[in-house]
Amino acid sequence: MPVKPRSLNKLLNRGIIYVCAIIVALAFLAPFGWLVIASLQKEADLLSVPPHIIPKDPTLITYQKLLRGQRLEADMQAEGVRTYSVPREAKLFPTALGNSFIVSASTTILCLIVGSLSAYSMARLNFKGGSILLLVILATRMVPGLTLVIPFFLLGKSLGLLDSKIALIIVYSTFTLPYTIWILKAFFETIPPDIEDAARIDGCTRFQAFWRIILPVAQSGLVGAAIFIFMLAWNEFFFALILTNTESAFTVPVISGMFATELDIDYSLMLTSGVLAVIPPVLFTFIFQRFIITGLAAGSVKG
Repeated sequence: MPVKPRSLNKLLNRGIIYVCAIIVALAFLAPFGWLVIASLQKEADLLSVPPHIIPKDPTLITYQKLLRGQRLEADMQAEGVRTYSVPREAKLFPTALGNSFIVSASTTILCLIVGSLSAYSMARLNFKGGSILLLVILATRMVPGLTLVIPFFLLGKSLGLLDSKIALIIVYSTFTLPYTIWILKAFFETIPPDIEDAARIDGCTRFQAFWRIILPVAQSGLVGAAIFIFMLAWNEFFFALILTNTESAFTVPVISGMFATELDIDYSLMLTSGVLAVIPPVLFTFIFQRFIITGLAAGSVKG
């Protein structure tokens, strides 16, 4: 049976879309793919010219240095390799990984709590000056971060919060909260007020309607905002570098930057730390991705 011209054009258009999608996907994945490949190579192979697309002798030694640096050094010395040593920065990586997770997760939770309440009030309560207040909140993000370093440093010093995860959580929250309010306000405005009015007719207070009805319906918006907040806090480097100076508060970006010094650059450890730093945000996104699709309908039907 001959193919109709209309069906042929439809197949051709779909094929072009797939090809373009593959090209775009490769363009985005190629840098990370090279990062993974380079992290599996030895230092000599990594610096060779031309570079090896496929590792000649793949190794996981850099991953072992970062994830079990102290134990690896002790094991090698116990086997008789007395001169074997792991860089101090590599030994600090597991602690920095935990610090980054604590700071990012705490910032995300804090911003979602404060941001959802603020965004809901601005979306539902028509008070005088609400639009101006919203613009002022967003305008705070127009101030260059460099101008805020000294005030934050002096404030943290006077409160005794320097070199602590609490200082980073507070600073990151001030940066991400305006974005959170704007994202959630726009999302709350898309939710029909009739759902909330029905709950209040049934006897719910405004806060109960917000907690039991609005938040479940806005689940997808909350997850989207959470991913955005987590990414910003996880990747922040500048303030973490200024406000921390000991291993108790170092984050992953700070440790990764320490592999580049005035005397030498450890490319292998730097690349490997980049791979390990990408894994938690990617897992976080994949785990909660389904909520972005199902969250719109969740909680909107009275059971």
